[in-house]
Amino acid sequence: MSHPIVADRSKLAAVCIDMGSVVVDERLTWERWQGQAVRHLKQSGVPVGRAQLRQAVRAAMMAHAPRVSAHAFGALGGDPGLTQEVWKHVGNHDRPLAYAAQALERLSARYPLVMVANQGLHARGLLEGAGLDRYFSHLLLSDEIGIAKPDERIFHLALDHLKIEPERVAMLGDRLDLDIEPSRRLGMLAIRIRRGPFACQEPARPEQTPHLGFNSLTNAARWLAS
Repeated sequence: MSHPIVADRSKLAAVCIDMGSVVVDERLTWERWQGQAVRHLKQSGVPVGRAQLRQAVRAAMMAHAPRVSAHAFGALGGDPGLTQEVWKHVGNHDRPLAYAAQALERLSARYPLVMVANQGLHARGLLEGAGLDRYFSHLLLSDEIGIAKPDERIFHLALDHLKIEPERVAMLGDRLDLDIEPSRRLGMLAIRIRRGPFACQEPARPEQTPHLGFNSLTNAARWLAS
């Protein structure tokens, strides 16, 4: 079902925000994963280097594969089932972006904010440790609630918490498949933050085209809060 989209930002009443590559920098986590992944692949008889792995990961991202790392392993001739084991060894090394607090402070002064993110159980502690949780009225983290994007139920939970119709809520995220498409289907204002590993994604269909795009949370906050 299509919905009318509020183009006038003065009518927006709330903002939902993704975490990875929007509030935190994921590059170190991905770099460490690549190192571990190359070792696992070589040990299993698949002689690949980082360059080949990076190409396979990028291809999986551009193909909008639901499980990027597993897709890349399979494309290289490895066992896709090994990827979860690799991630366990790597852990999470995401760090808050230097400008995140200032951008969130600017946004939260005007709108209630809800985080809608596919994240592990580490995420709440990371946000609390950096003092970023205080800018959000609610944190919807997939591993805590058992629902992950693009499942629309996680967006409905955000809207239920806000008690605001979707046409008056913006969604800020980096992924076209997980953030832009489902929020557009619900009638939200879909804003892409084009940075991080998934910046290479291009729309596979019209529903994945964002209404607006910015290269950082700072610039999105400047537009939304001006």
